[in-house]
Amino acid sequence: MKDCIICGKPFVPAKPTSSCCSDVCYAQNRRNKNRDKAALEAKEKWANADPNDYVECAICGVRMAEITRHVRTEHGLSSKEYRDKFGVATKCQRIIDGMSGENNPGYQHGGKLSPFSKKFVGYDGLTEVEMESKIRETGVSAQETAKENNTSQLHIGYYTSRGYSLEEAQIALSERQSTFSLEKCIEKFGEIEGRIRWQERQDTWRSSLDSKSQDEKDEIDRKKAPKYFFREYGSENMPGLFYAFRFGNGKIKFGISTKSTVRDRYSLAIPESDILFNTRLPAIKTAFMIEQVIKELFVGYTKKADNGNYGWTEVLNDVNEARFKEAVRLLIEKPDFLIEQFNEIQ
Repeated sequence: MKDCIICGKPFVPAKPTSSCCSDVCYAQNRRNKNRDKAALEAKEKWANADPNDYVECAICGVRMAEITRHVRTEHGLSSKEYRDKFGVATKCQRIIDGMSGENNPGYQHGGKLSPFSKKFVGYDGLTEVEMESKIRETGVSAQETAKENNTSQLHIGYYTSRGYSLEEAQIALSERQSTFSLEKCIEKFGEIEGRIRWQERQDTWRSSLDSKSQDEKDEIDRKKAPKYFFREYGSENMPGLFYAFRFGNGKIKFGISTKSTVRDRYSLAIPESDILFNTRLPAIKTAFMIEQVIKELFVGYTKKADNGNYGWTEVLNDVNEARFKEAVRLLIEKPDFLIEQFNEIQ
C-alpha cells in the first residue's frame, strides 16, 4: 500500500515504481514535473543574464523576459492580480523601456491602428453598423486562426498537438476553463473573500445580460445552438458506420456512412490489414459526432486533395496512428465523453 503523491489517497500500486493512484493523478504529476523542469532550465538559462533582461516569477521562481502568460496558465492569475499581490511587473525592464512613450508602436494612435477599434483607419467611410460587423469578423477570424494553429488554450487541440492523450487533454482543458470557478476563487482568496469575488462576477454578468434587449438575448441563444445538424442523415435512430483505413504514404482516410461496411461504402477491395475501424453504431448521429471531434483533434494533419479512387476528399497525413486509434476508441467506448467533446466544438 502506498499514498498517492498527488492526492494522498492510499492505493495498491500495479508496479513497485507506481507513485500515483489513477491516470488523472499521473497526468497531473507529469505536468508538475514538466513545469519544474522548465523552471529549472529557465533559471539556468538566465543565471548570468542582465537582470534587466528577465523577470522572476514570485510564485515558482521561473525566469523569462515576460511572464504574463505564465502566471495566467500556471497560477491562474491575471497580470493585474499578480502585480497587486506581489507588487512586481510581469515584463522585464528592457521590454518596459522599449514600449514606453514614443517607443510604443501604438503611441498616441488613439485606436487608429487597431482593427478592434471603430477609429481604425481601415474603417474610414463605413457606417456604424458596417464597422461593428468588421470588428466582429476580425474577432471571429482571430479565433479561427488560433484554433487552426492550435494556439488557443481554450481548445482541446492545443493540448493534443503537444503530446497529451485525449483524456489528459480534457483534464488540462477543464482546468484552464475553470480559472474563475467558485472552487478556484475560494482556493485563491479564502472562503469568505473567494465567495465575495465569485458572486460579484456573477452579479456583473447577470446585470449585463439583463440590460440587453430581447433581440440581443435571442442572438446569444442562437450562437449557443449547435452548428451541426443531422437532417441529411434522416432519423437520428438510423444506424451508422464509422470507418478508417490506411492507404499509401502514411495517409489515413476516415468517415461515416449509412452502408453496412467500409467495402460497401467504396466498393473497393480494401485489404483487411489496412482497415483500422469498421464500426457499426446504433445511430448515424453518433458516427457523425465522432467524425467531427476527430477532425478537430487532428486539425493540423487534415488535407483535402484528389486521392484517386477515393475522390476529392479529406485525409490525415503523417499522423501518429497509435494516437489516432486511441482517440477513436475512447470516443466510441465512452458516449458521455463523446457528447462532452462534441459540445465543446460547437
